[in-house]
Amino acid sequence: MGIMYKTIKTSLKKTIGRLYGLDLSIELSPPSNHQFGDYTTNIAMQTSPILKKNPFLIAQNIVKNLPQTDLIEKVEALKPGFINFWISKDVLIKNLKKVVNNRKIENKNKHCVLIEFGQPNT
Repeated sequence: MGIMYKTIKTSLKKTIGRLYGLDLSIELSPPSNHQFGDYTTNIAMQTSPILKKNPFLIAQNIVKNLPQTDLIEKVEALKPGFINFWISKDVLIKNLKKVVNNRKIENKNKHCVLIEFGQPNT
């Protein structure tokens, strides 16, 4: 996964550790519906039985205490306890320009990455 994914995961892990003293494995994934952002996690629902608190309140507390970063445009807590993240458009454009200019993409997992540069009428 990319630097954005790792940054969000690390930030969540540190915030949960600081707030609740827990060291948990964080699952972060793209949501099935794009209206819910670029990444989502249900970590508040996973911690709810441990903390014996409402997962939505846990999610709200985590969102309120996440450090500010230029990477994230918006973070929100949704019932029953999801936390959704929107990556900053400026960061996405900056990274896309880097890929286009270098014609190279970081690919540590050795997956095939295809970038097409369409040229009509050629």
